[in-house]
Amino acid sequence: MMMMLHSLLIVVAASSTTWEGDINKLSVGAKFKATDTLAPARDDSEDATKCLDGVCWSPGKFVVHVDSAVENHGDWLVRYPSPVDSGNKRNDLVAMEWYQARDDNQNLVTAPAVVVVHESGSGMTVGRLFARGLQLQGLHDSAAPLRRKADR
Repeated sequence: MMMMLHSLLIVVAASSTTWEGDINKLSVGAKFKATDTLAPARDDSEDATKCLDGVCWSPGKFVVHVDSAVENHGDWLVRYPSPVDSGNKRNDLVAMEWYQARDDNQNLVTAPAVVVVHESGSGMTVGRLFARGLQLQGLHDSAAPLRRKADR
């Protein structure tokens, strides 16, 4: 169990997006206006607070771009600027595999969203396994590699 905790982090997504049009007709090149609403709860543990402070950023507005996904890597590849500037243009663009929640007729449904952040290897095998499982449970989710991994 401890190995799993080191290799996979699941975070409930908290952002606001705007899409003009029928979401079931989403296409490559589509853009969303988004607002990051990161606001983690404070923890009584000083160690936990320091850990959160080390990975948090100042929320802001940004544009999300939709690209085609690689086969078996979600329904879409979603890209947006990282809130943390590393000085490396490629690493400063987040690439997330979007696994869409659908009904029995394969239409998109309104559902909670989860972000699966995977860090154990560029293959993201475990992260994709979780992402597909969450999708089958009726959740929208995105699998995102950490910097210097996979499609980033």
